[in-house]
Amino acid sequence: NHALALAGRDIVSAALGIDAPAPDAMLGSMAAMPLPGVDGEMAAAALGAALEAEDRIQVPIGAWPVRAAQRDGARPGTLIRISAQRYNEAADYERLAEALTRRLRAN
Repeated sequence: NHALALAGRDIVSAALGIDAPAPDAMLGSMAAMPLPGVDGEMAAAALGAALEAEDRIQVPIGAWPVRAAQRDGARPGTLIRISAQRYNEAADYERLAEALTRRLRAN
């Protein structure tokens, strides 16, 4: 699962044009990445809902830090978190990367 999570992170990060935010050794079977171009909790929720309803992809997308940890006046970033399990394969992350780039380009 660790190797698949790293591969998925690399596929999605490359599609988003971002560097991997954490060293490989810091990851297990999940990876979180900043999601550029998605501002605010409502936009994050809308993107997640569209991915699920239209692309049939379930992936957590949300504000970071969480509301309770946000400083007054500071705008939170948006994170996407992928995970790897034995039923996942690299093609799943490629499909996610394609859907994300298509949807982010449309905004």
